[in-house]
This record gives sequence, structure tokens and C-alpha cells, in this order.
Amino acid sequence: MLTVMRDLDRTYGIDMMILLYSTFVDLILTPYNLIVNLRGQKTLNVSLLLLESIYMLMLVVAVVAIVEPCHKTLKQVERAKFLVSKIAINSSDKLVDVELKKFSRFLILSRVSYSPMGLCTISRSLIATVAGSVTTYLVILLQFQGRDVGEY
Repeated sequence: MLTVMRDLDRTYGIDMMILLYSTFVDLILTPYNLIVNLRGQKTLNVSLLLLESIYMLMLVVAVVAIVEPCHKTLKQVERAKFLVSKIAINSSDKLVDVELKKFSRFLILSRVSYSPMGLCTISRSLIATVAGSVTTYLVILLQFQGRDVGEY
């Protein structure tokens, strides 16, 4: 299991980081573009609002589609740790007991996580981190929008 996750990281780590980074940038630029365009108009452009909102929703779904399988895998590893420990406690066969305890130790000591290129760990906390970062960048962009560079 651990070697499979490491192989996945080695094989698809760069692809996953490019996907996460491009989605992150799109999640910043799309609402910024929407806000800037809606500010400059006297009437509400419903088609622009609808199109940009649907695109932002698709980006959020993409982030969740990346994170959720990783989260479910980590939950299954935790469940396997619990079940192997429970079976090891109730085992009456000495040979099976020894092997179950070895496997239980292996599961407990191995740090199972998806971390493409070692830059971030893909878990549900990544969604909150992305949401906070997008909000922060949007606030910064909107504060400095419309000012000349010489004013700073």
C-alpha cells in the first residue's frame, strides 16, 4: 500500500501539482474578473454572472474531486489499522497473531499520505487552505486595483 502511494506520487506528482496550481490560479482570477467587470457596468450582466459562477463552481468541484479520493484512502488506512489491531487482540493462533502484530506495527509506523512532490499533503484541510488563500489574494487584488504603481 505504501509503495503504491509512493509510486503514484512519483508518477503523477508533477501532473497533480500543475492541476492544483492551475485550479488555484483560476479560482483567484475568475472571481476577480467577474468583480472587475461587474463594477464597471451600470446594468447587471446576468449572462456574465451566470457563466463565471458556473465556471467557479466547476473549479470547486475539481478541487473536491482531487481531494476526496485521497481523504477516503486515508480513512480506509485508519480503518485497516483498527481492524487489524482488533483481530490481533482476538486471535488465538500464535503464528497468525505474530503476523498480525507485525502488520499492525507496519500500518501504525508507516505515514500514509498523498503529497505530490512533497509540497503539500492532499487532505480535506487543503480545501480550507485553498479557500483562505483565494480569499486573501482576492482582497489584495481588489485593494490595489485601480491605483498607479507610483502611489506605493
